[in-house]
Amino acid sequence: MLQPLTDQAALAAVTAERAFLRRLEAGCSAPVAAHATTDGEIVEMIGRVAVHDGSLMIEQRGRSDNARLLGERLADQALAQGADTILEAAK
Repeated sequence: MLQPLTDQAALAAVTAERAFLRRLEAGCSAPVAAHATTDGEIVEMIGRVAVHDGSLMIEQRGRSDNARLLGERLADQALAQGADTILEAAK
């Protein structure tokens, strides 16, 4: 019944952002940012993991027509660049 009220663009953006955070196992206090926008069927996202003082930041950008996979892929790329070390130090 509520399906007609769903904003598909907002749903796609938040799906990508949440997939990024979930893959990184990042909570509310983690130094992680994700921002996704849509252009038609394409989701564009920037994901960042940084130390609290901002002296080191890992940033990933990407585009895809699959929001969840985009978020997961960018998180995997961030992890490959050492995001897990930053997140562990932030705990």
